[in-house]
Amino acid sequence: MRSLTWVSDKNLTGWTCSACDWTFPLPSLLGDPDSFIARAKGLVKRGFKPKDAADITAREIMFENHDDPDIARKVQIEAQGFLRRVKEGLI
Repeated sequence: MRSLTWVSDKNLTGWTCSACDWTFPLPSLLGDPDSFIARAKGLVKRGFKPKDAADITAREIMFENHDDPDIARKVQIEAQGFLRRVKEGLI
């Protein structure tokens, strides 16, 4: 009997089949451990407006960290910094 198994190690973060070599890695947008700015920049490169990219990135990070209040403060600061840098033409 086959089943999906969650794997998180240095080779794969995602799903794997218990009976064969099939794997489904976590999509890069969700699994990317880069900084807030790198993640938001990636969305801007895909066509999102900077404000929307900052908002999406902030929501993803909050979701990943179970709405941790300490993380929320850091995310808010990072989002403001990202938007400021965009406005100043640094990004």
